[in-house]
Amino acid sequence: MSDGSRLMIRPSSTEPKVRFYDEARDPDETDLLVKSAKSMLAEIGLVT
Repeated sequence: MSDGSRLMIRPSSTEPKVRFYDEARDPDETDLLVKSAKSMLAEIGLVT
C-alpha cells in the first residue's frame, strides 16, 4: 500500500484455515487491515 503496509491472505496448506499476514507502521492500522481482509472474505463467502 502507499504507506508501506502490506496484507497477504492465503489458505493454509496444512489446515482448513485462512492465514493473514500483515505489516503496518501503527497497531491501529494492523487492526484496520485485518478487518478489511475479513470483510472481503465475508463478501465472497469464505468467512462468516
